[in-house]
Amino acid sequence: MTPAAPGLGWPPDDPGALERFPRRTLPADTIVHRVHRADRGPWWFASVPDDPARGGRFDLAHPKGACYAALTPQAGLLEVLRRRPIAIVPAEEIERRVVTSARLPRPLVVANATAKRASAFGVTGEIHTMLDRARTRAWAMGLHRAGFPALLSIPRHDPQQALRSVTLFDRAGEHEPFGWPWTSRTQPIDDGLIASLAPWGVRAAPIPAEVPIARPPGR
Repeated sequence: MTPAAPGLGWPPDDPGALERFPRRTLPADTIVHRVHRADRGPWWFASVPDDPARGGRFDLAHPKGACYAALTPQAGLLEVLRRRPIAIVPAEEIERRVVTSARLPRPLVVANATAKRASAFGVTGEIHTMLDRARTRAWAMGLHRAGFPALLSIPRHDPQQALRSVTLFDRAGEHEPFGWPWTSRTQPIDDGLIASLAPWGVRAAPIPAEVPIARPPGR
């Protein structure tokens, strides 16, 4: 059977065609959450890597970049922890990460790829899930060129489609977004937060120091 062609097409070449794309305003004081390595700062804007098969869904071409955040800590954690094919996450991996919660210092208008009206511009649900990074990155670049500083999307690993991710667009590298004065708080990922991921089948377990070796039958 021939695989079906992706329903998500390419964005229009003219960024002006996306200026009326659905938008949503995140009010000032909205909290966005970023999961990152404990030995690194919270803000990093990633560009498309040399290997285009790697990197994030909405990475922009250098010198621009994308910073991946979420409206809840759970949404951010799912995107990081459920990259694995199994839902049991090594506790040691969780200990290497923290969650930074940052307050929007002013309202932020985002392109809303979760809105029904986005379909009128050619967007389908595949923008949140498909593995064709070239296509999803083209949409991110098109929306950024149309004047949007951020994109609201659905985390791929939330089948209920109730959680929301926020991708910020700015110059590539490590810096606070948009030159705004952000107020943030960084905390470890505690047991309560991991327990809140149980509805998605995620749990943590330490890597065993020793693994018993069973002798094959008949030997």
